[in-house]
Amino acid sequence: MNNFFTHLQNEANRIRLTDAEKQQMRVRVHTALSLPPSGVKSPYQRLFFPHVLAYSFIGILVIGSGTAYAAQGSLPNSPLYPIKIHMNEPVETALALSPEARAEVNARIAGRRIREVEMLAEKGTLDATTTAEVKQNFDYHTAQVATFVTDSRHKDTAAFAERTATSLDTLGTTLTKTGEHGKNEETKKNSKNFAEHVRASSQKILDMEMKKISEEKSSDSE
Repeated sequence: MNNFFTHLQNEANRIRLTDAEKQQMRVRVHTALSLPPSGVKSPYQRLFFPHVLAYSFIGILVIGSGTAYAAQGSLPNSPLYPIKIHMNEPVETALALSPEARAEVNARIAGRRIREVEMLAEKGTLDATTTAEVKQNFDYHTAQVATFVTDSRHKDTAAFAERTATSLDTLGTTLTKTGEHGKNEETKKNSKNFAEHVRASSQKILDMEMKKISEEKSSDSE
């Protein structure tokens, strides 16, 4: 149990928001919860200090916070979305105690980003700014997957890489079809661009795995 809490604390300490992300999250949470303006001290501010993040996460898990639960189904531009990507998902990752499990979580979250874009495309509300923000988060999680796949310490990652790449590619193809029936040209353009980026990321994961296999064979033959 001590190892679990230590791991959770370490994961919390790694979480850092940019100044822009902090401001965006503050504005959205203030708006959603009708909190005092930024100049007024609020008890919620304690949640954003790294040394108490782990304990805040545990609290969310134990009491089953309605806000955290509601945030799980939120979409980009929703007031609760920052809670989803900056609190709920770091908790989800922190609870994965092995490299393999963390890679699986990151792959799952990357797929979640694609489905969010698809839902916005269906609504005709997928603008360029939102697409760029989701893409940045998608890239972060696929980079974590790639790091796992290419790490020589992790053997037999071919099946995972192929499964993940296939899943992402399938979601990208579905997004393309959804985007083609978009309600406006902006949505069509943004969904198409994101889908192409997804498929490129999928291929990149496969290419990295093939390169790793080739290097391992070359090393064994020497």
